Amino acid sequence: MKTLRSFDLNLLPILQDLLYTHNTTHTARNLGLTQPAISHALGRLRGHFKDDLLVKSGKNLEPTPFALSIVSDLEHVLKQAQDISFKQKSFDPKTSDYKFYLGMPEYMAFYAMPIITDYLKKQAPQCAAFVSNFNRTINFDQIFDNKTGLILGNFSNQNDFPACDLYDETFICLFRKGTRKKALTKKQYLEAQHIRVGMSAFKPSIIDENLASFGKSRHIAISVPYYVLGYHLAQKRPDYILTAPKRLSLSFAKQFNLDWCPYPFSIQPQKIRMIWHPKYESDPAHQWLRTGLREAFL
Repeated sequence: MKTLRSFDLNLLPILQDLLYTHNTTHTARNLGLTQPAISHALGRLRGHFKDDLLVKSGKNLEPTPFALSIVSDLEHVLKQAQDISFKQKSFDPKTSDYKFYLGMPEYMAFYAMPIITDYLKKQAPQCAAFVSNFNRTINFDQIFDNKTGLILGNFSNQNDFPACDLYDETFICLFRKGTRKKALTKKQYLEAQHIRVGMSAFKPSIIDENLASFGKSRHIAISVPYYVLGYHLAQKRPDYILTAPKRLSLSFAKQFNLDWCPYPFSIQPQKIRMIWHPKYESDPAHQWLRTGLREAFL
């Protein structure tokens, strides 16, 4: 059984030109080859198709019925080959309906998605964003096996995936408006009752790990997995303090009628990053989105 590997595709442009010029000398000039090379190529084509293809008629060559029957197919195939060969990756945000699949933790989504949706609405109105909830312990190899193209958040286990920093996140303390002074000493902080936010009730949060580095611990009155629930509880209980990311919290403090003050202990800012799979490195749509998000989060 013959396969495409047994045929030299470079012969097809020669055949196409011969069917146009009906002359080996003219085809040789058009293609920058010698006349003997064209004659040799025609011989190979005749052998492959088991047809004379072009026969001598005076000074020119006349195509056989079989040759005439493949003219349109030959033009179609070569046009497609040319289109593929010179096809360029492109992305026009004004007209594209590209679907971006993003991943981020719950707290990051509440802060980031209003920014992302505003950006898409203004710059790429027909594009869409689909978000999955990933926490800090995700396995990046498994996540990038699906459609997810970009992950945002505070991740330290990114392995060798390409990434860039978006911003540094710090922490603030939040409490019901009017219940405390807008400053807390370390002593006051440690003596207060706290709402702890963490994906697991059995593992220390970033704040607890930070306090442990000073040989301190806080009294946790309640532990919940979501910051928004923490804001709700802080508003309901005047004796509770919630320690949460500053950028996210400032967008919720007014909504939940909360005051805030700086976290009284020294803590290393958390790096909020964009991480993506190498297969999206040169994708024009993702390049456009990553560039836009870097500017939007400044």
